[in-house]
Amino acid sequence: MEGKTATVEQVRIKVAQELAKRWLDPNQIKGWLKGYKGIPQEAQEELSQVIQALYAEYGLRPDLGHIVILGDRPYVTREGLLYYAHRTGKLTGISVELVEKGKGFCIVKATVITEGDKRFEAFGDASVENTNRMVSPHLIRMAETRAINRALREAFPIGLCSYEELSEEDVKGAPQKEAAVNGWSERGITQKQLSLVWKLAQEVWPDKSKEEVRELLHKLMEENYGKSSSKELTAKEASDLIDTLKAAKEAGV
Repeated sequence: MEGKTATVEQVRIKVAQELAKRWLDPNQIKGWLKGYKGIPQEAQEELSQVIQALYAEYGLRPDLGHIVILGDRPYVTREGLLYYAHRTGKLTGISVELVEKGKGFCIVKATVITEGDKRFEAFGDASVENTNRMVSPHLIRMAETRAINRALREAFPIGLCSYEELSEEDVKGAPQKEAAVNGWSERGITQKQLSLVWKLAQEVWPDKSKEEVRELLHKLMEENYGKSSSKELTAKEASDLIDTLKAAKEAGV
């Protein structure tokens, strides 16, 4: 794209086009569902329609861990709820309070604040009985996640239960994708990914100053992931952003 620099709007349009091809196409979604073992064939058609609708209405994407499938049902993750809340532009704050802590259990209250100072409160509990062995040493964090999820679902209803609210018994034995699906514990962006994101962003906007490139990149991240800094991205989100920037560069948008 000689003599021309892509605007964030042009990159955004290109991103929207590529995502629409993937998540508004039932055949593409069915291909993604094949990564789950044990989903009945008859359930795949309905699931593909649900996933298509969740992307069309809320922008939720399974490949970023916003949605996971257990059995033949979709569940929204903490990442998905936060993404949608930020996407609406109405979320202004989240606070948490430890209500009770005993031996092997704890209760946390979360308050989600939206524009106009509207408040949505919910409680989350975690105990050694309703969490797995990996999570049980971190009961406060899990109770906090469950409380935040419930408050977010009150403030920004999408009609799905959240994955992190399920007990170990709910999850045990259900078909899952081979990769880990526990969104709240997903690792963050790597240093290599950080460097590549910055390098690609400069190549997409070669005529911009470093400050302008940083601002355009932040706008792109806010619109697609609800995050203003690349350091806040998960490794999965960073991988997606890298693919997005590569596609924008190759397309010469």
